[in-house]
Amino acid sequence: MAVKRYGIAAGSIPEKITAVLRTKVGYKTPGGDFKAKAAFVTGADSKSSIETSKRWAESYGPGKTSKPEVVTQDNKVIPHLRAVDLDERGEGGRAWKVLTPEGWYVDLREDVILDVFKAGCKMSKHPDGGLLLEGPFQWVKYGTQTRIVLVNSDIYREISESNDLKKLAKIRSTDLVVGGVYVSSSRKVGVYIGKVLFKGKKCFAWVSLCFYGDKDPLKASQAEIVAEFKQAQGYAWCYQVAQSFNFTSKIGDIAVPPNPEKWFDYREQYDWVEDVAATAEAYRKNRSLPHWQQIEVPVKIQKVTRPLTWL
Repeated sequence: MAVKRYGIAAGSIPEKITAVLRTKVGYKTPGGDFKAKAAFVTGADSKSSIETSKRWAESYGPGKTSKPEVVTQDNKVIPHLRAVDLDERGEGGRAWKVLTPEGWYVDLREDVILDVFKAGCKMSKHPDGGLLLEGPFQWVKYGTQTRIVLVNSDIYREISESNDLKKLAKIRSTDLVVGGVYVSSSRKVGVYIGKVLFKGKKCFAWVSLCFYGDKDPLKASQAEIVAEFKQAQGYAWCYQVAQSFNFTSKIGDIAVPPNPEKWFDYREQYDWVEDVAATAEAYRKNRSLPHWQQIEVPVKIQKVTRPLTWL
C-alpha cells in the first residue's frame, strides 16, 4: 500500500554533507548500550544550517559542547543502519534513532521506516543489539531538512527528479510564451500571462497553479492543467508580478483570456500610506476640544493603487 503524503517531495541530493557532532557519550537504549556522537547533518554548502547545527550542539542534551566536531565528506550511499530506539515527539510524531556506519546517532523519520517496510528491505537482529536495516540509504535535502531516506523509494525518486531539474538551464525570458505553463525545480507551477511595467520596472506576470495531494505537475495531463487553471480563475483571477523567475521546464499551454489588466493583483496592487491631510485635520479638531476630552489622535491611513501598465 502506498504511503500517503501531502504534496510531491521537492529537494535535492547534496554532493557533500557536513555533520556537526556532539561529544561521544554513552547511551542506554532498548537496542543496546553503546557510545556514540549525536549528529546534526546538513548540506556542506548551507552555511546558515551549519551555524544552526553548531547552536544545537551547544544546547541541552547528551554530549552538548561549545566546541563541536565538524566533519565534511562526500554524500556516499549508506549500506545499512542500526535502529536502537524510538523517540516520541510532540503532537504524536515519532522518529527512530539509528546509528550510521560512522557511529553517528541520528534520526530516521517514520515515513522512511514505512518505505523500508514497503520495499521489503531485509531486517535482522544486529549482533550488538537493535535492528539491522539493510539499505541502501542516502542523505537528501527534503524541504527545509536534511534527512536520511531509502534509495529508490518514492521520496528519493521525486527528490532525484527535482535534483535533475535544478541542473537544467533556467528558461530564458525571450523563450516565454503567453499561456505557457512552466515548472520550477521545486515543482512550483505558473502560467505566464505577459509583461508589465510595475513601479517603473519591467516585470513578468504569472498565475500560480497549485497541484495538491500526490499530484505531480511533471506528469499532469493537459486536462489536469486546464482544470487547475480554471480553479485559479475562481480565486478572483489572481495573478502576481515579479522581476525574475526560476522556471526550468515548459509542461503545457493554456488559452489565456483577453484583458488581463482587469485581473486583481493579490500581492502588490495597493500600498497603505498615511493620509497626511486627514491626520492633520483630526489633530486640529482634537486640539480644539477641552483638554479633558482630547485623545491621542491615530494616524489616518489611505489605500493607494499602484500603477501597473501592461506592455
